[in-house]
Amino acid sequence: MLRFIVCALAAWASIAALSLLASTAAAQQPPDPDFVPPDPVLIEDNFSQPSSIADRWQTTAGSWSGTSGTYGSTVRATSISVIRRYPVIEPGQPPLPQLLYDVYTYRARLRNPGTGAEQWVGLVYQMKDPQNYAEVVFSPTGVLAVREVTNGVLQTLHVDSYAGVGTGVWFDVALHRNENHGWTSVDVNGVPIFVNIGQGGADGQLGLVTHGVAGRFDKVRLSIQLGELPFKNSFSGNEITNWEPQSGQWSIQQNGTYNNAAVQKNSYTEQVIDIGPDLFRTRTFSLRARMFNPYSGPGNLVGIIFHRESRFDYAEVNFSPTGVAQLSIVRGFTRQPLATASYAGRPRTWFDVKLQVVELNTVSITVDGKPVFDGVSTGDKVAGRFGLVTHWAPGSFDDVWYDQRAFTPFAESFASPPPSSWIRSGQWDASGGTLNSTAVGITDIVATECGCWDTDFRYSARLLNEFKASGNLVGLVYNYHSKGLYAGDYYEVVFSPTGIARLNKVIQGTRYLVANASHDVPRNVWFDVQVVRSGVSTTVLVNGNPIFDNVTQGELFTAGDVGVVTHWSRGRFDDLTVEDFVVR
Repeated sequence: MLRFIVCALAAWASIAALSLLASTAAAQQPPDPDFVPPDPVLIEDNFSQPSSIADRWQTTAGSWSGTSGTYGSTVRATSISVIRRYPVIEPGQPPLPQLLYDVYTYRARLRNPGTGAEQWVGLVYQMKDPQNYAEVVFSPTGVLAVREVTNGVLQTLHVDSYAGVGTGVWFDVALHRNENHGWTSVDVNGVPIFVNIGQGGADGQLGLVTHGVAGRFDKVRLSIQLGELPFKNSFSGNEITNWEPQSGQWSIQQNGTYNNAAVQKNSYTEQVIDIGPDLFRTRTFSLRARMFNPYSGPGNLVGIIFHRESRFDYAEVNFSPTGVAQLSIVRGFTRQPLATASYAGRPRTWFDVKLQVVELNTVSITVDGKPVFDGVSTGDKVAGRFGLVTHWAPGSFDDVWYDQRAFTPFAESFASPPPSSWIRSGQWDASGGTLNSTAVGITDIVATECGCWDTDFRYSARLLNEFKASGNLVGLVYNYHSKGLYAGDYYEVVFSPTGIARLNKVIQGTRYLVANASHDVPRNVWFDVQVVRSGVSTTVLVNGNPIFDNVTQGELFTAGDVGVVTHWSRGRFDDLTVEDFVVR
C-alpha cells in the first residue's frame, strides 16, 4: 500500500506521522520509529493492494495495471502514470496535486523486459501534462538518458552507461533534484552516474514511464530534504564542495587535496550546514577528514571546528604533530579546554580523524580508528556550522565525509544464544560457544539488528562448513533489511567447501550473481572472513588474503544489519565484529 509520512512540529522534539490511505481522508498514526530527520519520507508504495492503486496513481498515457505486488504498463506504446497527491509537512494542510518541495529524492525499482536499445523504462518528474515533462530512462542495453519533452518535442540532455544491465533484471534508481540550484543527480543500484548536472524546471508531478516496452515497477519512495544530505568530498574531478573559507588561504589542489597555505593564528573554512535543536536541523552527525600537518612544533595545529555560531563562539578539536589532541570550547577571547588526550601523531604523516556528535552535545573522536575522546559533553554548546581549521601551520585535508548517523562498533562471541528476533529463517543454537545452523534449508539466516552503516565499515567473522558438496554454502550477509519497504533485500558472500566463493545481491526475492572467486578452505576447517565496504566498493578477504578486490556494489538503499547465512548446509560461526573502516 501507499504510505504518506508527514513530519509535524507539535513541540520542538516531537514527530508526527500521517498516513494517507486509499481514501482522501487523512488518518493520524503513531510516530514513525524509522523517521530520521532531516530526510523525511513523504510517500512509499510497494503496490501490495492492487485494487486501490487507481486511487493513488493516475494514468496519463497508455495502460497500467498492478499485479503480484508490482505495477507496470501493459502496452508497448509510450505509457505514463503519475502520483495523484503529495503531502506537505505543515500540520493540518491537505495534500496537493503536485510536488512543491524544491529538494527531494525520488526512488523506484525498475525491470525492463525488452532487448532493444529503444525500449526504455524510467522515472518522470516536473510533469505538467503528457506533452511537457522531464524523464530519466533506461534501456536493457545499458544506456540511460536524461530527457525533456516540451510541447511534445523530445530533447535528450545527457546520455551515459550504467551497470546491472539485462533483460528482466530488477535494478534500483534514485533521482535527486535540487531545483534551487537547478541540479539533477541519478544513482543506479546505489552508484552515482550523473552528479549535479544542470537542469532547470519547476514544480510538477512525479511518475513512471515506459517507451516501446511493457515495464514493471516496485518500491516507489519519495523523501524531501530538511537539512543537508550526506556528502563525501575527495576534492577531485568536478564535484561541488560548497566550502566557504572564513580566514586563511584555502584552495583545492591538483593532487586532490584541500589546502590552507597561510601560517597564522586562525585559518577556518566551513560548510553551510547548521546543527541545532530545531527539529528540522541535524541533531546527530559524523564528520570524518584525513589531515596532514607539514610542521612539527607543539603549537602547529590542524583540526575540526563544529557548532560554530561566529568567529568568537565555537567548539574545536585540534591535533599537534607531537601527539597531543585537545577538545575545547571558544567563547569570546576565552578558550575552555574540555579534554586533552594523546594520539599516535607525528609530523608530515596523514591521519584519519572521525568526530561524532550525538544528540547535539555528546562528542566522541577517533584517530585512525582508535578512540581518543569518548562521550565528552559540550554542555550548552549545541548549535552552529562545522568546518576545518589550522593554527600557526599550513595544512592539507582530504576525504571529508559528513553523515547524519553515528557509528557504534559491534561484537558478538555467541557465549549465549542470540535473541530470537535475530533468527530470520532456519534453526539455530549457540552450543559450544559458537552460533550453529542446525537445519539444512535452502536459505537460513541470522541477522543481528545492528543497523550498521551501508558503507565504510569492516565486518569480520569466523566460519566453518560441516558439509562437502558444491551446493553446501556458508557465508556472511550485510546491508540486510528486515522490515520496511525493502524488507528481504541483502548482500551475501558465500563459500562452498569445493573452493568457490560467490558475491550475491538479493532483491525482489531473486539472487543475482555479482562476482565469482576461488578460495582454498576445505570442509570442517575454521576460516576468517572480512567484508570491507568503502564507498560503492566491496573487498572480501579470506584468512587475510583478498579474493574480491574493490568490486563495485552500491548501497541497497540505506543502512542494514549484518549476519550469517547457510544454503543447504550446517555451518558454525564465531567472533562476529563490525568496525569503522579507516581510509588509508
